[in-house]
Amino acid sequence: MKAIKMLALAMGLCVMTSYVAPAQEPAMDPTEETEAPKKSKKKKDKKKKKAKAGAVAKALKKVKRASGKVNQKALVYVYLQSASWCGPCKQAMPGIVEQYKEMREDGRAEIVLVGWDQTPDGVKSYIEGYKCKMPAVHKDAKNVNKLPGFTPAQGIPFAIMVDAEGNVLKSGSPFVVNQWKAEVEKLEAAAAAAEGDAAEGEE
Repeated sequence: MKAIKMLALAMGLCVMTSYVAPAQEPAMDPTEETEAPKKSKKKKDKKKKKAKAGAVAKALKKVKRASGKVNQKALVYVYLQSASWCGPCKQAMPGIVEQYKEMREDGRAEIVLVGWDQTPDGVKSYIEGYKCKMPAVHKDAKNVNKLPGFTPAQGIPFAIMVDAEGNVLKSGSPFVVNQWKAEVEKLEAAAAAAEGDAAEGEE
């Protein structure tokens, strides 16, 4: 009997040792699980906040232009009252046109010619004579007197510099145009300071 038991035990061991457990798939590391791709926040970060048109730009949309397009995102606007029949106006225009070229390249300032010529076509011819794409309106065009910060001049040439909301910054001779960079920098510095104060208030 002992011999039979020993034989049976030996056979059982052989069966057990010859049995090979089926290969098991390695347990997945939870950190390696594939997740649905998350929407990148970079796209949102890249999208800069679009500058909103201020009161001046909105008001200019309601004024029929004799020529040119208005920069809707300017920080500073200059209402330049001038005419082709005015000697001092014509003397000032070449320098103003040069300043205007810089403004267009910079993108932060705009001049709007408020022409005193008899007709809108006369205003258009006046500005086009300088090969300039400065936006121009006739002084009697509808809604001109509603432009924020604008006042009709007692005599020309006359310039009024305002911020995007129509707050008057400078007024007087057309040479106030030369100060547009300084006024833009002041406005940007004030805006940056206001943002810093707001950020500190949120902390």
